Amino acid sequence: MEYHQSKWKYLGFLTFTTVILAGGVYSLTTENPWWWGLTAIILGGLGSFLFAKELKNNKPRIIFDDEGLTDTSLKVGKILWSDLCGTNLMQVHKSKWITLEMSEDTYDKYLSQLGPLQRKMLAGNVAMGLTPLNLNVIGLKANAEEVFEKFNEYYASANNS
Repeated sequence: MEYHQSKWKYLGFLTFTTVILAGGVYSLTTENPWWWGLTAIILGGLGSFLFAKELKNNKPRIIFDDEGLTDTSLKVGKILWSDLCGTNLMQVHKSKWITLEMSEDTYDKYLSQLGPLQRKMLAGNVAMGLTPLNLNVIGLKANAEEVFEKFNEYYASANNS
């Protein structure tokens, strides 16, 4: 089962970050502190670049198969169903996440594939009450509940075999 990113959602994200970028440029021409404009230009420019890049991406973002799952945004490769010991659908603010629960040793197996900055960023998940590795379903064509249901079907099937 494959889930792709919604081009419409990413177009919306791109529009939002472009407005921030434009606001930063405008801010530099007014009497606002220079660092407001510069911050908006950096954040808006970076966001616009990343979302424009994602709009061109036609590869599936999340893949479920008999062996495990792959979320290309996690950059840890395939996570085997046998490595998981549980899962939940959680909401932090208005964003929904599928948590991937596993032992500390198993987390280390996947997290060791990441660079120090990426590991530091994933530590923010724990600070928000999530697990270190999660499926972020924001921006997918499917809704979170649908992805979670299919996730559980594959997970249950793998555990019954």
